Amino acid sequence: MSVQRTSRRTMVAVGAVVLVAAAAAAVYWVTRPWANDEEIAKLQALADDLDDYYDANPPVAGWRIAAIAVEPPGIAITLELPAERVAVMETLPAMNRLMIAGALCPEKTDPLYTALGRFSLEIRPRSGGEPVLQNADCRNVRGVAAPE
Repeated sequence: MSVQRTSRRTMVAVGAVVLVAAAAAAVYWVTRPWANDEEIAKLQALADDLDDYYDANPPVAGWRIAAIAVEPPGIAITLELPAERVAVMETLPAMNRLMIAGALCPEKTDPLYTALGRFSLEIRPRSGGEPVLQNADCRNVRGVAAPE
């Protein structure tokens, strides 16, 4: 009988340790930073390069790059669109709306995609500061596989 109690106590203790370890891992996973300081510095340098890229390759007349920011999950480019054009664009099929924002993505061969590593480059269309159309993940739009 004492063997069973020891066995049950051992099982309860092991179960408690596993539960505490799982809880600690879950807390770490939820609270861990999305990028370390070195990665954020690298992304900021890429964002600066993108600013130069869009100076040399400006968007369509009337469209404006409002911001290029480093934020989860990578680099976000805010594209400001004129309201009168958005009304027409919103009547297009979903794939066409995606391609509108995606047209601002650097070409598939651009070394930027390699430099991004595991991070993304996203075009976020806005009009009057409000989200419109749909965001475009440049890797998906250009068919560039993310590194493994």
